[in-house]
Amino acid sequence: MEFKFPKIHDFPPFYTKQPHEGTYKAQIEQWINIILKYCEFKHIWKLELNESNGNYQEIFNNKKIERKINDNLLQDIINEMIKLGYCKYINKGDFKNILIYWKNINEWSLKLIEWINKSGQNGSILTVYEIQNNWPNEEFYGIDDEIIYKVLEKLEKDKKVACIRENNEIVGIKV
Repeated sequence: MEFKFPKIHDFPPFYTKQPHEGTYKAQIEQWINIILKYCEFKHIWKLELNESNGNYQEIFNNKKIERKINDNLLQDIINEMIKLGYCKYINKGDFKNILIYWKNINEWSLKLIEWINKSGQNGSILTVYEIQNNWPNEEFYGIDDEIIYKVLEKLEKDKKVACIRENNEIVGIKV
């Protein structure tokens, strides 16, 4: 199955920063929505913002209309995504690799607790590995280490789970 881009993706001005502030804000929101939906559909946790990357090409370079996003607009989009909690740079100073949160940490936390409740995992002990790898039909299947650790830390802070640590690293949870 192939990702279906919304019609705006085929609109040439969409690839250039819009001068009117209201239009520009809507443009940024639409780009963010496309990036998040694409990454969710493809189950992408890390995105390389490099023209040689296939995912970059598919999202930001529309060959059908011969348009690609300019660097300034892309930087504005990524900055807004960071501000909203939907991504972060993987390494400081490396502006070409981002960790994508197609759901922010709060949304992932709610999703995981919802799954724990509906799947009867209450009272269980689960390893991080199990959460990441044992339920392929769940959205969090394959979730990146950094994201799951943040989710589990939030759930622990909210007193929804107790984290089990080994050498200061979370290895599991008591639900």
